[in-house]
Amino acid sequence: MDTTHWKTYCIGRFLIDLPPALTLMNTNDGVYEGIYGKIWGEPLVWRKDLTPETARKEAAAEIDKWKKTENERNKASMFIDTVELPNGGIAIVRWEATYTKEMLAFQSYFITPGPEPRVFAFTHKSSLERKIPAQARLQYLASTLRTRDEWGPIPTEPGFCFDGGISVHTGEWRSERAGIYFQLPMYPGIDFAFSIWGMGIKGQTLFEDEREGGPIAEVRKKSTPNAVVIRRGELTLGGGIPAQEVAVIEEAPNPDKGKFYAFTLKAASDGERFDRPELRFVMGNLSHRYDGTKPFRSNEEALGLWDAITRTIRLRPGAI
Repeated sequence: MDTTHWKTYCIGRFLIDLPPALTLMNTNDGVYEGIYGKIWGEPLVWRKDLTPETARKEAAAEIDKWKKTENERNKASMFIDTVELPNGGIAIVRWEATYTKEMLAFQSYFITPGPEPRVFAFTHKSSLERKIPAQARLQYLASTLRTRDEWGPIPTEPGFCFDGGISVHTGEWRSERAGIYFQLPMYPGIDFAFSIWGMGIKGQTLFEDEREGGPIAEVRKKSTPNAVVIRRGELTLGGGIPAQEVAVIEEAPNPDKGKFYAFTLKAASDGERFDRPELRFVMGNLSHRYDGTKPFRSNEEALGLWDAITRTIRLRPGAI
């Protein structure tokens, strides 16, 4: 397969090469459009509708709203304070919900430095007793953000890429999560997803997930009783990362209805390491199963595309 004109995407601290004709998809919850990033479990969202000036106006309106909203637990205002952030950003400190007086939310507007600043929304949650360290953590995160574009050069400094930006950070481990969801018009009915999850623990391998008698294997037996494994093996991704892959197909009872495809690659998390989060890439047509769509002419073509994409997954040089 010719990959000469494929584009390299920076997802989290990793790189993947993909065809230029891809179409980004929304995540299942509709929060992210194609490419997303989370730090400490919360999304960093590029607010393309805001400038630094309009972000301040929106923050002022939010402050006014929270001041007028009552906390049902202590009968006081939901608003607590504001925190000035680097580069002109601001965080609204408020109660996390109307029914709590233990948990805080830092509703933040981050602004990147430079001649073309961007605004990113981020809400960090903390217990009341951890307010001071949470505030310091938030100010540090705001100071690490830089503008970047997918069509720009691949970053060389240590850090975590997300839609529209990068957080330049190394050293102390933190939970990071990123991904890209997409389709390729030339392979109708097939959905693709690459996800990265810094879990901070040692995770299970794909073979452990799909062990005989385990829940995944049992569900597969019931939902696809005639499924055939056309590949099952181990590989090493760029950066020396061990991974495993399983490719499954099932013929429809009626040949005119096509095939069911479920291909999965996984590298297990290996604790608090930026270079060893859980990596997962999936390719399948669950949402178009047996509807007559035929994305591939043969199993060999499906495996060829799979290999062409998955073998480009690698740790970004300089990312750690």
